[in-house]
Amino acid sequence: MTDSRARDILSRQAELETERAAYEPVWEAVAEFCDPDAPDIWTGRRTSRGESQAERQERRGSRVYANTINSAANRLAAGLESLIIPQSEKWHGLTTAEMDDEETDEEKEWAEALRDFLFALRYSANSNFVPATQACLRNVVRYGPAYLYAEEGFGGTLIRYASIPVVEGYLSRNRWGQVDTFHRRYERTARQAAQLLGYEKLPARIKALVDDPAKCEGKVSLIQCVQPRDERRMYRSGGSYQYLDAAFASYHVIEDEEEIVRESGFRTFPVSIFNWRRYEGDAYGISPSIEALTTVREENAVRRSGLRALQQITDPPTASKARLDYVPVLNPGENYPGLIDDNGRALIQPIATGQNPSYAFDYAASRAEEIRDMMFVNLFQTLVQNPQMTATEALIRQEEKARCSGRRVRSSRPALPQISTASFRSWKTRASMTRTAASRRRRVLPARRCGRPSPARSTCCAARPKPATPSRW
Repeated sequence: MTDSRARDILSRQAELETERAAYEPVWEAVAEFCDPDAPDIWTGRRTSRGESQAERQERRGSRVYANTINSAANRLAAGLESLIIPQSEKWHGLTTAEMDDEETDEEKEWAEALRDFLFALRYSANSNFVPATQACLRNVVRYGPAYLYAEEGFGGTLIRYASIPVVEGYLSRNRWGQVDTFHRRYERTARQAAQLLGYEKLPARIKALVDDPAKCEGKVSLIQCVQPRDERRMYRSGGSYQYLDAAFASYHVIEDEEEIVRESGFRTFPVSIFNWRRYEGDAYGISPSIEALTTVREENAVRRSGLRALQQITDPPTASKARLDYVPVLNPGENYPGLIDDNGRALIQPIATGQNPSYAFDYAASRAEEIRDMMFVNLFQTLVQNPQMTATEALIRQEEKARCSGRRVRSSRPALPQISTASFRSWKTRASMTRTAASRRRRVLPARRCGRPSPARSTCCAARPKPATPSRW
């Protein structure tokens, strides 16, 4: 039996697919030159059995002759990671102070301990934070948008991060340009769907696939919808109202069955959205690879022509005066009797048209250098360009690099509060013992006077426990 909410989600999915269709041809062109391992699913070339990596490399290798954009994109993504979220540093802090308040030493100590705990949680072996963020930064550099999904883990893992592929993500923004609705359309095997959603919640047809060992690896199309909850129930506690429901609802729909099989919620939006550059009204934005796409095509065409000219020199075509009974393969060091006439002239002559591929390769090199400039590769080559640089010169170059790349780095920074909020949300939900210890520590904070006595005691009202919030991005 179908659900009306599931039909509404599928209808919204169709609208989001129509909106995103304008971006997909450009993303496919980027994937051809810059992401050789990406599956071809943008224009419906996906087959039922799928395409192996070797087949994709063979097909794309016959059309791509330059790898400049791919290596530059990987280097830029690594540089962004070192500037935004370096693994060797703690790149954000926590504070309990408000705008017009100051922290005590005890509050600073507690916030610092909580920050260290969050970083230990985030960079644990099972959280998958580093591979997920690296994949997101590569997607930002290549396509423009990137999606980092954080959900509560299981067992010893409190939180787990996952990079959602660009092809699976569909989004909608509110009046302020913030993403508040996210759809993910993806495929899992029937066995994986049972592990993800629960066997008891699956429809009868999917259960039959799971129970059959020969069909349990069959694909099931799923849609996850995360959107603001329209109606939230409230209750009164201690003179104030609290919400019973989470702010964002999450639904998992089996597309073929038109049925919601899992419903949950999030207190904060669980998907951190990265963007390289986005104009007002532009849902997905653009990337530096898209900006350099014209130059990338130009370099590819010039290198292809240069390789053809080089092949004319190293393996030229041949001509003969009369039609020969056979045309031998001329291998070096071998003797071919009967190919010289009575006057000592060769019966087969190479056709030399005077190609000079160096001009093409020089022009392609200039296009490659322009691509590196557009991808900001030169900003991360301070020591490579001049290994004998003094410490003062290196410091000046680092400051110049920070000023030049700061504008681009700031475009990706809005996703950082969401990352830390996701970690903090999981900590508040799962680490009850830590939360209890933190509340006890807050109760012993010393009172501070500010001239505004509390009705209960002559202490500052700011000494009351305050929630910790991420700060200093």
